[in-house]
This record gives sequence, structure tokens and C-alpha cells, in this order.
Amino acid sequence: MQKLNTIFGSGGPITKQQITDYTNVAQGVVHDAYVTAAQEARRQGLPVNFLPKATQQNQPISPLVGKIYLDAAAGNKDAARKAASAAGWHF
Repeated sequence: MQKLNTIFGSGGPITKQQITDYTNVAQGVVHDAYVTAAQEARRQGLPVNFLPKATQQNQPISPLVGKIYLDAAAGNKDAARKAASAAGWHF
């Protein structure tokens, strides 16, 4: 029974650790989707103008969005900062 609960869960309340784990998985999926789409757009000679944009003026960039911009710029910090600033993000 204990082995089955480990595999399928106990049906009990969701723990704080599970929420953290689910959040990390979801953020990884979002990150990978944007970065893969940016790489494919570049491969096809298309503009990469679809990365997350700020919804408010001078909105601080989150770590997730910052990593998306950095990885979409292939690690070029200057290009990532320029693109994020153009999208309205504040550092």
C-alpha cells in the first residue's frame, strides 16, 4: 500500500513542496517553449518579436522572463537586455 501511495499519491492535501515542484515544471515548460520558438524563428529568418512583454510601464523583469530573454539571445547579455528593455521591462 505504501508503494502504491508513493506512485499514485495518497489523495491527501497537496503539500507546499508539491506546489513548488509543479511551479518549477510549469516555468520550465514556458521557458523552453519561448526559447525553442525563438531559435526556430531565427532559423527561418523571422523576427523574434513574440517574447513576453511588460504589461505596465517600468515593470521589473522576473527571473523567469530574464532567463527567457537571455537564453533566446544565446547567452548574449547585451542583446537580451536590449530586447527586454524594448519590450518594456525594467532592470
